[in-house]
Amino acid sequence: LREEGCEAEVSAMAISGNKGTYIAAGHTDGKVRLWGRTTLQMHVALDGHKSAVTTLTFNSEATMLASGSADTDIIVWDVVAEVGMFRLRGHKGAVTSVAFMSGGTKGLLVSGSKDALVKIWELAGQHCVQTLVGHRSEVWSVAVELAHDRLVTGGGDGGPRLGN
Repeated sequence: LREEGCEAEVSAMAISGNKGTYIAAGHTDGKVRLWGRTTLQMHVALDGHKSAVTTLTFNSEATMLASGSADTDIIVWDVVAEVGMFRLRGHKGAVTSVAFMSGGTKGLLVSGSKDALVKIWELAGQHCVQTLVGHRSEVWSVAVELAHDRLVTGGGDGGPRLGN
């Protein structure tokens, strides 16, 4: 998968679930490119980050995509309308991992960052509702249990941490 004329390296990837139709590729130029899952043709390039895209995730309905970047921002994209819905700001370091806790615009999004923080964002209000401060160094990964009531994070300070 390569866009003609694109020199930027791929820095993050996501696939839009079982029923989704897209492969998302984040690039070092700050763009997110959506490719058709079956056609392998580029569908659209979403431009919004100032530096490398470091993490991508689709919601369970594959209608929204969240991208995190070295620019410390998170952008939530409307995949159907092919536009950025809003930008979430609050991390002081590169965003390293994002995960939807529930679907739709009334749900929650979790993010981890090189600033050692885990943030929980309310999508409807577009703001951070909780900041978890247990890590002593970079948070490299966040994951949400399928039932969406448990959060697991991991970072440079050792083993995983569980949260509710």
